[in-house]
Amino acid sequence: MSQAFVDLAPLVPAGARTVIVHGVAAGTRQQLAVLLPEASIHDLADLPDAVSADLAVMEVASHIGQARIATELLELATALREGAVLLVVTARRLGSARQLKTLEGMLGAAEVAQRSGPVVVLRAVRGPEVLVPADAATTAPAVEAVLLGQNLRFETGDGLFSKSRIDHGTRLLIEALPPEQRWRDVLDLGCGYGPIGIATASRWPQLQVAMVDIDPAAVRAARTNIGLNGVDGRCEAHVSDGLSALSGRRFDAVLSHLPTHVPKSTLARLIHESAAALQPEGDLITVTASAVDLRAPLSAAFETVNVLSESPPTNSPQYRVLQATLSL
Repeated sequence: MSQAFVDLAPLVPAGARTVIVHGVAAGTRQQLAVLLPEASIHDLADLPDAVSADLAVMEVASHIGQARIATELLELATALREGAVLLVVTARRLGSARQLKTLEGMLGAAEVAQRSGPVVVLRAVRGPEVLVPADAATTAPAVEAVLLGQNLRFETGDGLFSKSRIDHGTRLLIEALPPEQRWRDVLDLGCGYGPIGIATASRWPQLQVAMVDIDPAAVRAARTNIGLNGVDGRCEAHVSDGLSALSGRRFDAVLSHLPTHVPKSTLARLIHESAAALQPEGDLITVTASAVDLRAPLSAAFETVNVLSESPPTNSPQYRVLQATLSL
């Protein structure tokens, strides 16, 4: 659900100099930049240390779970100075009533400040203290796994894909990677909490690995796991819609558990962005459910497409790992 059309002008405090945004659409960020031309705007995932912000804006755009929403609201509130404003752009179908109660329990008071069709804007003001809401997520248990012969540990979180285990498709892709690598620079596209990128960096010490995901919570978890597994300095994680945050970067390989719940046009865009970011003879190695056959769309962007691995018919769902390679 896009919320870029919501007019925040009546709710944005004049003179705000430091703004935190989380999950906002590009149009919302542009609107804030116009309303507050002197302000510095920071994403929650890239928040500087010891920031004390005047305004925080969060957009709830999908069903990510109320526990995760409460946890993210708590992060935003604690980064605000006393008297600062927290705005939440959400919808009734996404649990706006429960989110309002969360804000009330955390900050003492909150209100429905605006309605526009199904969209609701909640407003709260930071007081002298912030209470931990009852429905904030507790720390998810760590996932421990042996991948490519490496003992690895991953912190996850509520609302993240496969938060309690390494899913079969991801493991199939990792174990299908060619054992002898000529790569130096690798991209993990849609990294989640980081198993693909971190496993490859752990196995092959010559690799520099960039990791991207559209979900800020996933990127925060990936950054934690980079340090947890001792590959900081060779791994980096960025919030990015596709490869937008890495414009101009080139890679020897792109590795991706491509999403299958998105429109075909989005899959096609991710494939073509990957091809454009690869060096000559570069590889896109991807896994999807076997029911989503990507060989035809991959062949439109790459010279050769091969099946590297496929899960047995007894598995449900089945997965297929494909390697698409550019020509010299």
